[in-house]
Amino acid sequence: MLYVAPSGIHGVGVFTSASIAKGSAIRLFARGDYRFTPRPVGVAQRYCVETNRPAGGYWRPRDFHRMSIGYYLNHHDRPNVQACLWRALRRIEPGEELTIDYARLWPPSRGRPKRKSQ
Repeated sequence: MLYVAPSGIHGVGVFTSASIAKGSAIRLFARGDYRFTPRPVGVAQRYCVETNRPAGGYWRPRDFHRMSIGYYLNHHDRPNVQACLWRALRRIEPGEELTIDYARLWPPSRGRPKRKSQ
């Protein structure tokens, strides 16, 4: 079971209460809990993922009052979850925070974003 709790990386993060085997698919987003928009506004900018497909713009939560747990993933230079495919890169132990490499979400033409990790 996945849950949100205070993170040592930043704010809150996603944690697991059960071990997750390497290669396992992890359900972080509810079906249809995202939509494409050409420009985010206000709080949307904080939770949007910039993309160059389709034709530049942002993917964002469909409803900011009911966001999937995946929107709370934090960045790490050595992540344990593969971004976009949402699979465990290695065994993840109970109580461990799930992390992704934010650079894997960014358009290649923009370069890697500078993120702090532990």
